[in-house]
Order: sequence, then structure tokens, then C-alpha cells
Amino acid sequence: MDYNNTRKRQANETDQSDREKRLKRNEEEQCSICLEQMNKSYIGSPKSCGHFFCLSCLKKWSKRQNACPLCRTPYRQIRMLNRRTKKLIRRIPAPRVVRETDDSVEILYYSSY
Repeated sequence: MDYNNTRKRQANETDQSDREKRLKRNEEEQCSICLEQMNKSYIGSPKSCGHFFCLSCLKKWSKRQNACPLCRTPYRQIRMLNRRTKKLIRRIPAPRVVRETDDSVEILYYSSY
């Protein structure tokens, strides 16, 4: 009887561990900008941190702000990566961000690449 209870407990722990791994994998595959699954072949990541987003979402975000949407770390480049292997395909310079106020134009970042 102890043997059967031990086997059931081990099976339940394994099932729970598998569920947690699947949830973590799904969270990693979800873009925090558009909240959709990243189904494209390429993903984007700010060079300054390790967060991943849809490449197109990160490019659009970069036109308004050159800081990671999650950790707010400033960046000058977007890394274009293979979604499955996370290998670097190429580096993309972040576009300059211009913020206009009533009296002046402030350049927050201008890419020199």
C-alpha cells in the first residue's frame, strides 16, 4: 500500500512539474507588447537586456521609446533572433526618438549606426 501511495504522489508531482514547465514556456513565447503568441520565425530583443518580443512589436515600440517595455533599460540596438534557437540573425539600430514639447524638440536618442 505504501508503494502505491508513493507512486501516485510521484506521478502527481511529475504532472504538476510538467504543467509548470508548459506555463513557463507559454509565458516565454508570449509577446508582452501585443500579448499574442510569438509565431513568427524571428523575434526581437533589446541588446541591453534579455527580454523577448515580436520583432515587429519591438520595432514599433522603438519609434516611441528606446527602453525595454518590461524593465525600462535603455537600448540602442535591437537583436533579431531566431525564435526557436535564439541565435542572433542581425543587429538593428534603434530609431531615434524625438519628443516635441510646446517650446522645443528634445532628441532622446539618436542612432549613430
